Parts: sequence; C-alpha cells; structure tokens
Amino acid sequence: MSLRHRLGSLLNRGLTPFDLHLARRSEVAALLGESSPRPDEFATVPPEARAYLTPDNPFLVELRARYRSHPAAAHSKWSHEFVRSAVDLCLFRRDNAYVYQTRGGITEANYLLTAWFAKSVDRLSIWSSLQEDGLFGCHLVDFNGERAVSRDLLDSIIEINFLQETLGISNIDGLCALDIGAGYGRLAHRLVGALTNLREVVCADAVPESTFVSDFYLRYRGIQEKAVVVPLDEIERRVASAPPTIATNIHSFSECPLAAIEWWLALLRRVGVRFFFLVPNTGQQLLSTEEGGTRGPRPRKDFAPAVAAAGYRLRWSRAKFDGASSLERHGLFPTWYFLFELDR
Repeated sequence: MSLRHRLGSLLNRGLTPFDLHLARRSEVAALLGESSPRPDEFATVPPEARAYLTPDNPFLVELRARYRSHPAAAHSKWSHEFVRSAVDLCLFRRDNAYVYQTRGGITEANYLLTAWFAKSVDRLSIWSSLQEDGLFGCHLVDFNGERAVSRDLLDSIIEINFLQETLGISNIDGLCALDIGAGYGRLAHRLVGALTNLREVVCADAVPESTFVSDFYLRYRGIQEKAVVVPLDEIERRVASAPPTIATNIHSFSECPLAAIEWWLALLRRVGVRFFFLVPNTGQQLLSTEEGGTRGPRPRKDFAPAVAAAGYRLRWSRAKFDGASSLERHGLFPTWYFLFELDR
C-alpha cells in the first residue's frame, strides 16, 4: 500500500466516529452524476445528430419562447439553467437528469440483478424483441453474454409488463397513450416496439429541450408515425380531439410544483382519460418539488389529494420489484408503481 493510501486509511479511521469519509473528487463526481463525457460515449452519437442537437437550433429556440408563459412550464427544478448544466443534448441517453444510470454507487451487479428480475416478469416476451444499441451515450451492461441491457431497457420491460398484468394493454384495440413528462422519448420508443395493438403514443413535456430531443430521437428511430411528439402549447387541442386510453407519468411529477401537476390532472379529467399510471421518485409517497431557497432541499407537497380531487381512484399499487424484496436494496433505483382509474 502506498504512503498516500496509508494516510488516507488512517484519516478515515479517525473520521469514522463523526460519520465522515475522505473521498477523491472523481469518486464524488461519479456518485453525484457529474462525471465528464468520455470519448467512447461521444462515439455513440451519429455525426448528423451532433450537427442538429445544438442549443441554438432554431426549433429549440422557438420552443423555449412558446413554452415561456405556459402554466405547466412553471418549473421548480427543470429550469433552463438546470437543463443546461445537467443534460448534454448530444448525449441525452447517458447518465443524466433524464435517466440515472451509474450515479449513487450503482454497479454491474445492480444491473444484473435487475435484468434477472425483468426477464422473470416478462409475460409479453419483449425481453428478446426490444433491442439496445447504446446510442447517444446510454450505459450498457452485458447480461451473461445473452444481450446488452440498460436501465432504459430494463425499466421499460418492467413497466410495460406491469401494465400488461393490471390492464392487459396488449389486448386493448387501438390503444392510445399520453406520456406526460416524456423526457427523450424513452417509454414511447419501447411501447412502439412492444405492442402491435398500439395506435399511438403522444409525448408531451413542459421542458422545451425534452420536446426538442424526443422529437429528434423518435424520428431517428423511424417510429414518428406511432410515437408523436406534441409541443406543450398544442397538447390540449390534440388530446381533446383524440382522448387517450391511458396517461403515464414516470419520475416527472415528483420534480414538478403542485400547480403544474394540478394543470395536467385537470386536463386528464377534462378529456376523460380513463387510466393513469404514475411512478414517483419518492417511494410510496406522492410528493411534488416546490420552489425554494438556494440552500437545503426544496419544499415538497403531498399531491395525492390533487389526484383524488381530479376524480382518480387508486386501483393498484405495488413495489417495482414486487416479490423480490432483496432488490429493494440491490436493484436499480427501487420505487413504487401506482395505477389510477377515473371515476365515471
């Protein structure tokens, strides 16, 4: 052991009673998801994407102006400054604010355990049909030489199979879905690949960069006829003309203020969306993120009463890793799933 390591170990032993630990800056950055992009990540971005996915793209500039005064675009977390610091437009599928993948001490073992679970609950046989190519910086792990997996892929398999078990979504003719807070289009891409009965999934997001990136990504995947990105200022008219059967919100409402959540819930109620699938970031609690000071955690509010006030009653809730309690400690980003149904 080198002198540096011996000194570090000695200091950490002394700091243990104070619940403190010395760590390298690079280790802290990895835990917080602040590591710099690597050359091999940039190699996953096609040249035409690099030319298009720029902060000064005219379409993105237009979207920013169009969203500025919309009531659902009053952000408590996803401000322009946050997006600029937390999301690389070209590497939108790497570990970032859209999908955490490697931060927080996540290891290959966490991926392998989650892959085992996803494969075991796959009633739709989409484990083999949904592919993962690692484009745009997506973090990949090899699963027993069988296939490459990512959090994008694994979460999608588990979520879609939950909806199959609870609603039988593969049997709903002409299924139409609305994905609120669609991010880069992750779930829409996977729904199109998983369900032959899907007529359309509409992607909506109050963050202009998300609309911009998801529009590009779903066109890049060649599925834009079924996975349609609708700008925020057009979404009311679009869903009123063709009400979706189900709305989804995955890890988005937890990062919104209550007022924005209430706007979306009122829209779902108004157009008569029957089912609402919700995945929070806060375990079994449904908590918003409110505007707050620059120091300390932002205030949160319980938005479960807002869901009920909009007429949605809980039909099903369970842990993401239902039946595998060890994965609540060792799986990829444990959470809870909630399925609501509109009172008629």
